Amino acid sequence: MRITKAAKRLGTSPRMLRYRDSLGLLPTVREPPSRRPARPSRAEVAELGRRIGRIQAPAARALDFEQERALRLLSMPRPAQRLPVRSPGRR
Repeated sequence: MRITKAAKRLGTSPRMLRYRDSLGLLPTVREPPSRRPARPSRAEVAELGRRIGRIQAPAARALDFEQERALRLLSMPRPAQRLPVRSPGRR
């Protein structure tokens, strides 16, 4: 029921009904917004992903990155050392 219709039925104004409701004097008819299902937080989604195995734990991912980087650097050939080139006119 709309508040204007309820106010007419009770013989009062919609503003008075809202005021009494804000004081908690009226019984709740609807479920308050805080009890409605809320969207999960980013942390909750990440935790679920870790539990079902879709996302690796952050520490493991960081270690994997460092390990891959070290292996990549070890497999690279070492660059040849270049000696400074002297110009022919100067000694």
